[in-house]
Amino acid sequence: MVIILTTVNSEDQSNMISKGLIDKKLAFCVKAIQNIKSTYYWKNKIVSDNEIIIIIKTFSNNIDKVKDYLLKKHNYETPEIILVKSKSLNDEYTKWANNQVD
Repeated sequence: MVIILTTVNSEDQSNMISKGLIDKKLAFCVKAIQNIKSTYYWKNKIVSDNEIIIIIKTFSNNIDKVKDYLLKKHNYETPEIILVKSKSLNDEYTKWANNQVD
């Protein structure tokens, strides 16, 4: 089990990415957390933006497919795509998750 994180700048973008990943069975759960303040350098300026963090739960065999999907659908020039390796502590949850993705 892995978690992939990305951020977007609109609820429409968040919904499109979230629903697309579930519809294509690339993820078994996608969560969106709104009203996150991000501060970073962009093109030699300090920028602060409100963003939405998207938390994508999937398995290691889908990492490249999720990355490709995000790169294709994301509206950012350089989207944040971060992989977090994880382990479920609930066997029943893992069984359920395994049945949700291809």
